[in-house]
Amino acid sequence: MLAMASADYRTITDFLFETARRSPDRLAVVDDTSSLSYGELAAQAAALGRTLKRQGLTAGTRVIVHLPNTVDFLRAHFGVLWAGGVSVPVESAASAHTVAAAARNSAARLVIALPQVAEQLEEVIPSTAGTEIVVLTPDAYADQAAQEERPDVRPDQLACLLFTTGSTASPKGVPLRHENVCAAVENLVQVIGYTEADREVIILPLAHSFGLGHVYCNFRVGGAVRLFEGLSKVGRILKAIREFKATGFPGTPLGFGLLLDRFREPFVESARGLRFIVVNSAPLPPHRAKQLMADLPDTSLFVYYGLTEASRSTLHLLNGTPEHRLLSVGRAMPQIDIRIDGENGNPLPAGAIGQVTITGPTVPGLYWAADDATADGYRFGRLQSGDLGYLDADGYLFITGRIKDQINIGGTKVAATEVEAALLEHHEIIDCTVLGMPSRVGMESEVVVACVVLREDAVLDSPGLKSFLRTRLEQYKIPSEIYRVERVPRATTGKVLRPEVQALVSFARGDL
Repeated sequence: MLAMASADYRTITDFLFETARRSPDRLAVVDDTSSLSYGELAAQAAALGRTLKRQGLTAGTRVIVHLPNTVDFLRAHFGVLWAGGVSVPVESAASAHTVAAAARNSAARLVIALPQVAEQLEEVIPSTAGTEIVVLTPDAYADQAAQEERPDVRPDQLACLLFTTGSTASPKGVPLRHENVCAAVENLVQVIGYTEADREVIILPLAHSFGLGHVYCNFRVGGAVRLFEGLSKVGRILKAIREFKATGFPGTPLGFGLLLDRFREPFVESARGLRFIVVNSAPLPPHRAKQLMADLPDTSLFVYYGLTEASRSTLHLLNGTPEHRLLSVGRAMPQIDIRIDGENGNPLPAGAIGQVTITGPTVPGLYWAADDATADGYRFGRLQSGDLGYLDADGYLFITGRIKDQINIGGTKVAATEVEAALLEHHEIIDCTVLGMPSRVGMESEVVVACVVLREDAVLDSPGLKSFLRTRLEQYKIPSEIYRVERVPRATTGKVLRPEVQALVSFARGDL
């Protein structure tokens, strides 16, 4: 196996360019139309970096990368980093107005887009705004003389500006330095045990740290990735897992739930060769974990806990863990300090529920151009995650909910995640979300409301569901209102978009 010294990999650019220097002919990335070696991808990224410099990119310049999950995204992302710029990824499905807002928020100098998208962007991003649109064509990365030049990038230099999903509030910009990302990648590589023999099929959006992080891990060791845009082409994805000889397949609980419910036999047949699966973005229900481990007994099943502001803070191998720890997201990764704090910032003892706070080299310590958010989010010298949880006596972290998702029932707090977990045990519910809404009779401050997605042939039976929940929850936690929805509004990362759910419930109630 390839042995690479950590000291050689101090910046994100090293993941590609140092690996290319050592193993230029190794396969790096495949998409539906392209297949590139490390040497080829490095040369094209460097050539694009030179083009961007001619367009005015200097050290620290923010560049919007608005491209799909393809080789083009990696050309652009690493090209920006090679030139010393700051990559600001925006999902390919984002509207032109969303891209324009990201450009304003980040004060981006350039926007990289495909020709078919550039025209739409030009309509909402006028040249007078100070942002220039760079159309990504083969000419943009044709000058491959740049491949001999080494990137001049420092570990403490700003590398990426990633926006949170805005699942409970407006998205915040998280400025990540090269050293923040490298610390998270080194932890993941060591704990999962990545080697040059690994190959991952990645369907997660590269505009977020979950998907992009798995590209980094493979590039760090000389592995290869096969890219897809989401889970819409299930047949092709399962075929790729087999034919690409994938060893890894990261995904969300919702995605694996879809595969297990609708494509279980072909998924299991295709996935038998996987060395590991990594699940994140939302809690993995224990029954799903048991299904995956029973169907794929030779595959390691990992879950982890992290935020854009603190990537890969824990990792937990579920195989062989005691059943009560199937709900845990694991123990802190190397060099990461996880603590449960009370409202005054003081640490709480094992078993006590409080806010999860984090420090370590993966944490940037501020939000982009948002002093108030920084002051609130990094109080007491620690990242305030906004998540509620507790640590057991052995240091395993259990997430019990979000502070903002707590429902106030006449002064008694209910965690939405606890009610959601109970609902998902019902055989006719394939997805759900729970929230607090103002009481319609004025007797309490809030009531518990559930939105459920049922199997196609199922009929909503609210009294039956409530009876089912009474064996699992206290009476005051049982939803007063249950609505059937076609889907739960989620970001591409899998996180529930709470404001959209509130709007759905208000409409169903007739409040809108």
